[in-house]
Amino acid sequence: MKSFVEFTLFAVLLLLSAAPVLVFGAAAPAYAFDGAYAVYQMNFTLSGLTGSLTYSGQVRYQVSDVNAQQQTFLISVTFYGNLSEFYRNGTSTTATFSNPTGFPALNSSYIGMLNAGKLPPGTPSNVTDTTGVVMNVPAGKFITDEVNFGEGNVDWFDQRTGMLVKEVVYLGPGEPLSFELVSTNVVVRGPSYAPYEYLAAVLAASAVITALVAWIGSRRGSSARSEKEGSSASSTTSDTGSGSTEHTSGPSAPENPS
Repeated sequence: MKSFVEFTLFAVLLLLSAAPVLVFGAAAPAYAFDGAYAVYQMNFTLSGLTGSLTYSGQVRYQVSDVNAQQQTFLISVTFYGNLSEFYRNGTSTTATFSNPTGFPALNSSYIGMLNAGKLPPGTPSNVTDTTGVVMNVPAGKFITDEVNFGEGNVDWFDQRTGMLVKEVVYLGPGEPLSFELVSTNVVVRGPSYAPYEYLAAVLAASAVITALVAWIGSRRGSSARSEKEGSSASSTTSDTGSGSTEHTSGPSAPENPS
């Protein structure tokens, strides 16, 4: 039984070590790993006295130099298409887990508030939040928090990672800027667990492990009883066989004549 208990504790510890690292009750951002990237498609039109100019292209955000101890990482941004005429390439920003400046995402605290239907402190009163909105973009289907700023300006944030999935901003009458996620390797890396989800996962896994250990224990107990009963039956059969030999024993049969 002691070995079963030790096995259970080991399995739970293994599960804990494989789960996302929690820092003061909050998981590190899902995008905070070297090589993480997010590519967006941006389109907008600017009107002026000489006419209108349309800008279109992709924007790539790349994560590097992640320092888990200091909770910092570096963000580099590259613009493609004729966006490079409007934005400067090669820019990089140092961001923190709590303030991912330069990366299109919210920190875990803010996305947690939105998931609960609450808006971060200081948000204008006309802003609304709708949770559980399904949003389809080229990168896939996401369950999002829809933050509506009014007058057609809306942001959609992935509920799991806090990453911006889509944004529509009006630069002027009839001049929307669209910004949507095209590809990323963040989501496929796995969800970033909120503390209560992490606890639930641990408890569920512990229950499964405990049930498995109990089943193994019952099987071992049943096997031991079967072996004991088999041994007892074998002993009885042996005794009965000895008695039979004594009653039927007699002179040896005569040898065949040569």
